[in-house]
Amino acid sequence: MNATQLTTSISAGASPVALGRTLLRRTAHFIDSEQEAMAKLYELIDGLARSDLAALDSVWANEWVFSGADGSLSNKEQAMESIKTGVLVYQPQKYENTLIHVYGRTAVIVGIFTIKGSLQGQDISGRYRSTDVLIKREGRWWVVAEQNTLMR
Repeated sequence: MNATQLTTSISAGASPVALGRTLLRRTAHFIDSEQEAMAKLYELIDGLARSDLAALDSVWANEWVFSGADGSLSNKEQAMESIKTGVLVYQPQKYENTLIHVYGRTAVIVGIFTIKGSLQGQDISGRYRSTDVLIKREGRWWVVAEQNTLMR
């Protein structure tokens, strides 16, 4: 039911019970989408913890982009190569304070991500405010963008 249909139903005097059932069905759909998107994010976290390139390849969309805490940008190919060669060692420790919004086939997930790791030999361990953007394409969720900000 779109906004026009909802407005029309209310204006036409649709019973609250019938209207309520419709809204409950939509809510269940959105809850399912939230759970699916969060599951995909946890697949990403698990893939990073294991440096599992095949898992990461099935989570990151080909157009994936990462904005680092220092303002740098990386694409999927660069990140996969950095993990493969050990330039990036990334051990997720905890993901908490999660907030998720689903907008149809797009989900935005914000949380606090605690990691241990290094990039080019420099320690990058810490707590980061993380924002992940996912899209649902061909029946599955893909991470298309990520951004981390170091919390001080």
